[in-house]
Amino acid sequence: MPIIPSPEDVLKDLSAFFPVGHAALDHGLYKAREFFEAQPNEKYRVPDPYLLSHLVRYYAIQVLETAGHSIKGPDDDKSYLRRIWIPNNGIFISCGHYNIRILKSDKGEPPAAGPSYRRQAYYSQLYHQMPLPFVLEDDEWVTEPTNILLLWDAEPGYKLGKISLVCPKAGGLTKDSIELYWRCVVPESTLVRPIEMPAFQGSADVIDLPLSLDMEAGSEARNAE
Repeated sequence: MPIIPSPEDVLKDLSAFFPVGHAALDHGLYKAREFFEAQPNEKYRVPDPYLLSHLVRYYAIQVLETAGHSIKGPDDDKSYLRRIWIPNNGIFISCGHYNIRILKSDKGEPPAAGPSYRRQAYYSQLYHQMPLPFVLEDDEWVTEPTNILLLWDAEPGYKLGKISLVCPKAGGLTKDSIELYWRCVVPESTLVRPIEMPAFQGSADVIDLPLSLDMEAGSEARNAE
């Protein structure tokens, strides 16, 4: 059985990462808004949920890839924060003893793992292999990293909504197949203040990105992450 840390421990261990992750997603939404509002045809100012999510990931990655200097791990370990490449601008972060997949939530819930074997394995805490604990000379237990999902959502006006952490236990093709060890909301006190943006000029009722299960599964089939 994998050794699963408590949500309290994960919130503490990743406290240095949350401000950077929040800033990256906030920046991604800001740039996505710029893109859609710049469209000359009003029809294309209505955000396509697939493209918007892709733009958010694309610009968030730019922040994450330049943020390593601002996050110090134990003993100033420079390898504490590392982005692992996955297709279609997916966001996979190695941070200390954790793997973090940053995903758009599906109506506030974790999206289905879909047909991707890698994502199913990740949801089952099997992305690398089952944990193999051993003891160092100072009696400190070491295990394989724990796989965590960081879920984000968007509110009307391209505002970043709540950010949640999920520790998955299993996941397959459908949302019904998802099992969790735990989930928790990241407290606002651990996040940086969102950047200020001018008043939204478009149709606010279409900005919540209501990705459906079918849309998420279809995207996963194309991405083959």
